[in-house]
Amino acid sequence: MKKSILIIFTTFILIILSNQRGFFIPEVALSGECSSQDYKSGPLRTQLIELYTSQGCSSCPPAEKWVNALYAHAGLYRDFIPMQFHVDYWDYIGWKDPYAKPQYSKRQRQYATEWSSGQVYTPAFVKNGKEWRTIIARRPPEKSTEKVGVLQALKKAKGSYQVRFEPSLQKFKGPLILHWALLGHGLATSVTRGENSGKALKNNFTVLSHRQKPLTRKQERFQAEVKIAPTAIKAPEYALVFWLTTGHSQAAIQATGGCINEVI
Repeated sequence: MKKSILIIFTTFILIILSNQRGFFIPEVALSGECSSQDYKSGPLRTQLIELYTSQGCSSCPPAEKWVNALYAHAGLYRDFIPMQFHVDYWDYIGWKDPYAKPQYSKRQRQYATEWSSGQVYTPAFVKNGKEWRTIIARRPPEKSTEKVGVLQALKKAKGSYQVRFEPSLQKFKGPLILHWALLGHGLATSVTRGENSGKALKNNFTVLSHRQKPLTRKQERFQAEVKIAPTAIKAPEYALVFWLTTGHSQAAIQATGGCINEVI
């Protein structure tokens, strides 16, 4: 009898700790520590996961919570990198998302164009430039076996980096475009209006800024110098992400990144 009661109690606790879809998502504590500000991928593709979300969307918090929990995953920044792009097209229904920008909505619409799709929606996941609906399984992507080349970002001064890409044997068509984004961890918002009114939302991997520029080619290596723009948004922790695309698609070729121990 006591054993049955213990099983019922344990099951009840697990349900409470689960999100509304029934998948266990633990809360994660921020580390507050960052030992390096040079970033380097391996030769295998680091997969880029993008979540298009909005604080004005009632179905978005479970997806955001799943992404938040990736902060504690052993494969973070090595096997995959998640980012949350907050879109602004739901702002009109009652709550203005403080992290939303028109250019993030434009980015999602560009994906829809590349996929020959006539619509955008939230929450929406993208993996390596492709719509990723298998997220329902609530598992990070499997480690890639695709060899693409090494992407490296070396810090030169505060907010300044030299980025290099040494591709594998495969050839890339057209110019290569370097993207970089500043992410915020541990962001918290008390929503007072709209579909999530009364909820306290937490966000990791939130894109605070996103820039891009072409890489120049020097023999067998591509390179660029970049400056990370300051942000007015205060976060308990920040991270930097660098990734490459061609001039014909937003699909990421390679990515690297990690925490940053200075406020830009």
